[in-house]
Amino acid sequence: MKPSKFSYHAPERVEEAVGLLAEHGGDAKVLAGGQSLVPMMSFRLATVEHLIDINTVAGLDTIERLNGLLRIGALVRQAVAEHDTTVAGSAPLVARALPHIGHFQIRNRGTIGGSIAHADPASELPAVALALDATMEIDGPGGHREVAASDFFESTWTTALGDDELLTAIRFPVWSGRVGFAVEEIARRHGDQPDGRGWPDRGGRRARHRQRVVRTHGVRRCRQPARHVIHGLSTAVGAGDPDFEFGHIETLSASLGGYKGMGEGGAIGAPPAVANAVNDALAHLGVELTEFPFSPNRVLEAIINAGDR
Repeated sequence: MKPSKFSYHAPERVEEAVGLLAEHGGDAKVLAGGQSLVPMMSFRLATVEHLIDINTVAGLDTIERLNGLLRIGALVRQAVAEHDTTVAGSAPLVARALPHIGHFQIRNRGTIGGSIAHADPASELPAVALALDATMEIDGPGGHREVAASDFFESTWTTALGDDELLTAIRFPVWSGRVGFAVEEIARRHGDQPDGRGWPDRGGRRARHRQRVVRTHGVRRCRQPARHVIHGLSTAVGAGDPDFEFGHIETLSASLGGYKGMGEGGAIGAPPAVANAVNDALAHLGVELTEFPFSPNRVLEAIINAGDR
């Protein structure tokens, strides 16, 4: 099939793109890499009256590290970020997740901002954005605003972006000290939709994250600047257990998109993904956990013991 008839726009400035979005509202769609939108248009799963191609917009394809933050422009190609030394040195979890996105042909065209704005529950980059507490830079008729990743993703394929707003960049905090990162994804073949997912819960954010779109594919983060910080959550000595759970390692029994890998097979694959990711993230500290179940006390004790050696 071919897409239905649409009007094509190619703005050269952010202000021009925002103006077109404001003018056409819900009848317009932004084209970045097109790896999700174009197939949907070709199968007529999406009908677009005005296609706004932002590939000619200047200033959206930069990568820079400033003031403890890694800023990636929305138009940066996934393949470029995957091999960029600034990304690898500043946000290793981003660099480790990128090779899991589809195949190299997809990453050659797909963009960082496009993947995040699309908010597919099976996508790697939205998961990483949540795990690293990224911040979204958004421009609209009302000016510039910034939204935390935890507030940006609202539901499946739904974000806090307005119809007249454009995602222009994503900022990732640069972690310092003794830091470990790991990504595990269970899929029948590389590039397929993942079968197993595991993700960390965090106190009061637990229920909210269950309703949001992103579930990290066994993504785990761990940093230990003072030997008592685990998975991004500070724990003072004697202050009690760190907030560290494996409470949600199931997958949906059905999928709106009919994706492969959903259901019981995913629930079976998720616990090993979580276990492997935790061990990978802790490996540089000399920590290896081999006995189940993992508990907050066991993980914290292992880290402290490794630091004493």
